[in-house]
Amino acid sequence: MTHRKHPRSIRRRAVQLTLSLALVFMVGGYFALNHLSGCTYTITDGDQVTQITTSSVGTDHVLLEAGITLDEGDKVSVTGGSAQKTITISRGQNVTVNNGGKSTSTVTYGGTIGDLLGDLSITMGAGDTITADGSPASTLDSTYDGMTLEISRNRSTTETTTQSVPYETISYLDPTIPVGETKVQTSGVDGSREVTTELVYQNGELVSSDVISSRIVTEPQDEVILIGAQQVFAQSDTGEAEQEEAEPAQSDEKKTDTGNAASTVKLEPTTESEPDPEPEPVSEPDPEPESQPEADPEPAYSGNTITTEDGEVLTYTSTISVEATAYTGGGTTATGTAARYGAIAVDPSVIPYGTRMYIVSDDGKWIYGVATAEDCGGAIKGHIVDLYFDDYNTCIQFGRRNCTIYILDD
Repeated sequence: MTHRKHPRSIRRRAVQLTLSLALVFMVGGYFALNHLSGCTYTITDGDQVTQITTSSVGTDHVLLEAGITLDEGDKVSVTGGSAQKTITISRGQNVTVNNGGKSTSTVTYGGTIGDLLGDLSITMGAGDTITADGSPASTLDSTYDGMTLEISRNRSTTETTTQSVPYETISYLDPTIPVGETKVQTSGVDGSREVTTELVYQNGELVSSDVISSRIVTEPQDEVILIGAQQVFAQSDTGEAEQEEAEPAQSDEKKTDTGNAASTVKLEPTTESEPDPEPEPVSEPDPEPESQPEADPEPAYSGNTITTEDGEVLTYTSTISVEATAYTGGGTTATGTAARYGAIAVDPSVIPYGTRMYIVSDDGKWIYGVATAEDCGGAIKGHIVDLYFDDYNTCIQFGRRNCTIYILDD
């Protein structure tokens, strides 16, 4: 017996098949439509933003279609869904960092110098400085491709040392020592000075050194040398030998850079001529009285004025009694002027430099005249002055004398 299908069942199956085909076509059309319309990409490349809609698959293809190329070291990140995506490009920056003399090359992706130093675990110390391509920079400045950072490590410290203070050499004329001979009366001894210096180092190398304090710990002891100044005079008419003992003429020599070796002044000794043969005895006439050397014209004093032998009228404000010695030899004074007649050595605490004065000996035999305080010396202390003369013989004749100084009114 043959079974026949019911027409209603056939129609139901036909409807189901039709609906299934319609659903397939709808889904396929949806995906086909999406594929044909593509995805919208927003591309951020530094300050430049590009938007593109494409059906291309893969980031590299999308960037290629947008005309964007990548360099070695660049980073790309992608976010978003199937229809909207965001591509962010971080460009690599090649940076060289010289850290206290040690160089490092690295790649960074933007940010500040401080961010870069943090990534490299580099810390800045007090006094350290940063330059970017030779210009001052700070940790807040932005990095850029090709940047060269120079970090200078600066350190300062103090150092205290003891230095030698050379002694000075002082020479005196001594009439008890023959001309041409010298004698060391007191040996010189160096002193010492404590010096504190600030030292500044940059990247381990010393770049500056400044003295911030200095004090004398031990005073040097001057070396004293006696120079022969003994004079032998010719015999008098009566045949008796006379020898004049000149007072010690003090010569406060300028400090000589001898490296602690005293400078010796060599003086030519005087020679005695052979006496003439004695004549036959004859009757001698009565000796004439010896002629006395004419004394210098005495200055005239009236009130607080002095009229010199040249007629010049000088006004003085005060007087000082001193002991005067003599020296010669040229050179430069303590105030930087040339040693010369009229430039005398004083104790500046008693007679200030630059003081003008008029000097005469108390015995009336010497009128030194107008002088200026321009020099000093190790032995010139208190009411002692040293008068400069142009030649050695005059110094011997003057010797050591009590004098009166008239302080002139400027």
